[in-house]
Amino acid sequence: MIQQGEKPPFLPLALATPRIRRIDRSDGSFILHSEESLSDYPGHMALVLRAQAEARPDTVFLAQRQPDGGWRRVTYAQAWSAARSIAQALLDRGYGDQSDATAMIAAKNHKNGAKNPLAHMQKDFGYEFCKTVSDKNPLEQYR
Repeated sequence: MIQQGEKPPFLPLALATPRIRRIDRSDGSFILHSEESLSDYPGHMALVLRAQAEARPDTVFLAQRQPDGGWRRVTYAQAWSAARSIAQALLDRGYGDQSDATAMIAAKNHKNGAKNPLAHMQKDFGYEFCKTVSDKNPLEQYR
């Protein structure tokens, strides 16, 4: 239990070495470019949740303070199970074929939205964009 004024325990983050190059452009703008290459990373957030559920199923993923001062906790395993159940329920309820149901889910939670949630809030990708496979909306395979 964390006491008043105590900092919660967080794992240290492995951040890239800050080696940044500034590229000035003729219009007065500039680009900041990291000289540090990205390491391998999962293709989408569902893979991160699944990996955490497999590696540490009983670890708390989300916690929400309750009106009585206690906490409502959801473990990685519970969150992964809930996500899979909700996706399956949408498919089972007959929202067209699987590509239609997946597109309806994606229209709300598009893969690119997980990369930059603030940008995603500014634009609704819409059903047609999410249903149509393109270089800007590649087909993602789930198992």
